[in-house]
Amino acid sequence: MANDPTRTGTTLRLPVDIRRWARATGGARGALLAVAVLTLAAIAAFLFFKTRGVDIGKQNEALGYFRELKAIDARWDVELMRARIEFAPPPSAAMDYPSALARIRQGLAASAQDVKSPLLERGLPDLNKAFAEKADLVAQFRKASAAAKQALRRVMGAEAEFAGLVRASWRDFPDRERLVAMENVVILLLAEAQKYYFAPTAAQRKNVEALVADLRDAAPRLPPALTSGIARLDSNIQELLRATPAEDTLFNKLALHSAGPRVDSLARAFNGELEETRAGREVYRVYLATCLGAFLILIGYLSALLSAAWRRIKQENFALQAENEELGKRLVEDTQEPSEAIRKGH
Repeated sequence: MANDPTRTGTTLRLPVDIRRWARATGGARGALLAVAVLTLAAIAAFLFFKTRGVDIGKQNEALGYFRELKAIDARWDVELMRARIEFAPPPSAAMDYPSALARIRQGLAASAQDVKSPLLERGLPDLNKAFAEKADLVAQFRKASAAAKQALRRVMGAEAEFAGLVRASWRDFPDRERLVAMENVVILLLAEAQKYYFAPTAAQRKNVEALVADLRDAAPRLPPALTSGIARLDSNIQELLRATPAEDTLFNKLALHSAGPRVDSLARAFNGELEETRAGREVYRVYLATCLGAFLILIGYLSALLSAAWRRIKQENFALQAENEELGKRLVEDTQEPSEAIRKGH
């Protein structure tokens, strides 16, 4: 029949489905855009990780440990200087240095891990070794200083002793000039011994040894009490000559020790490393801002594409709906005509 919908091709058309909507978004182009979005997201996550800031609290904690080490080193230097120039015995340690150093060593090791500082991790072993060596030298110096001061006190005590011995021998010993000369040598020896303690040079040592030799030569021609006194003084002088160089050697070693300067050097390097890290993270922040900008632009572009595709789909659906309605009207008209013709034929 002429009005058969099958022959005329007038069939109903369904609305656009989800597959058509997917094709409208661009197919391969949409896939590439999706890959670009994922790639930018991954880059942004990486850059965000790189821009994480340094823990200021941990950094200040590490710097605080450096300040403690500097304070300990300064206390050592003051104590050593006082012990070297003062005649009084060296004061006992005001703090437990080994415990303090162990605590600081552990704290710095933890800080190096917390702030992820390769420089600090590399430098700490040498710094710890330097402070351990200096702590040992300080202990040796204190012991040597105590021995030297004890020897010097015994030597200086001979002045009162010899004054008493000379007075006791004055009446019974006929050669009083010899007594006066011996007493003068003792006084001069004590003065030179004291100079030697504060400046143990080779020339000063020769002066002391020369005066001791004079007393040894005079001893056989003096009263027995004075001879015994000279022997005791000689023994104390020899002890002073042994103890003072040991103290002076340790003092000079400590004066040249690098524990304090190493703290300054490592602290400066640590600060420099942190500044470089901050500068690098600022660069990563710029990269991150650029990446996020590109990400937002891409998202906006995708949104625009999807919005346009959605509008096109709606327009097509409206067009299809109108076309289907028109086809429906034509089908109704086509079916009505044969019915009228059949009724008239009857």
